[in-house]
Amino acid sequence: MQAITGQPSHDNDASAPLRIAVVAPPWFEVPPEGYGGIEAMCATLVNKLVSRGHEVFLLGAGRDRTRGRFVPVLAEPPSIRLGDPMVETSYASRSARALRELDVDVVHDHCLAGPLSAAGRFAPTVVTVHGPVHADLGDYYRALDDTIGLVAISEAQRRHAPDLPWEGTVHNGVVVDDFPFRDRAAKEDCGTPVVALRRGAVPEVVADGISGLLCDRPAELPAAIDRAVALNPARCRRHAREHFDVAVMAAGYERVYQRILTRVAAAPA
Repeated sequence: MQAITGQPSHDNDASAPLRIAVVAPPWFEVPPEGYGGIEAMCATLVNKLVSRGHEVFLLGAGRDRTRGRFVPVLAEPPSIRLGDPMVETSYASRSARALRELDVDVVHDHCLAGPLSAAGRFAPTVVTVHGPVHADLGDYYRALDDTIGLVAISEAQRRHAPDLPWEGTVHNGVVVDDFPFRDRAAKEDCGTPVVALRRGAVPEVVADGISGLLCDRPAELPAAIDRAVALNPARCRRHAREHFDVAVMAAGYERVYQRILTRVAAAPA
């Protein structure tokens, strides 16, 4: 394969397909068989981007399990060493080497150490921030300056560090059709309303009176649970499909990719 060129194949056409490299964390296969929220998110995003016409390379550990073109960085996921910084940095260096062999428009990194190599490539790097940014993680991204573009998973997360180089906010999505629907809501249904406190990103995710009920104090929760059974399950599911289906997430990332590519193309040489 050719080296990364940084020359977009789409000529800033928002409807044209892109060549995207998605770098998943090393700890579990994509998708994971059990635990692994980020890996599950990467799998659903890769599959949907492929179905929308993009050429997607997935860098990860273990087996080829998505619709993307798999680039094995590690033969086996080092799950037993979860969080080991040496594993993380070694994986980042191996991923950087693999990326040099790919011809892509944009790199979408979901790892901690991976963005450290972003300054050494021509294709822009988008990083989804999967953790809180009000402490060390925020300082880390701040030190990377403009070598990356960050994506928040909620506006609440983003408000903790508004000075970071944000490219946008994209909520995590799910494949709504994977969840069976019944008009009588049960615990496992996607049409089940949520009762929660009005804190953090909850007001962004739960539409009060539609997909759940929001409370200001813990003492209000028991009564809200009793009232939640009156909410319409079909309306709840429709809200989830319109706002949090994987198609919505993929479209959000497409806009981020186009935004950063347009800015890079307009930058002086």
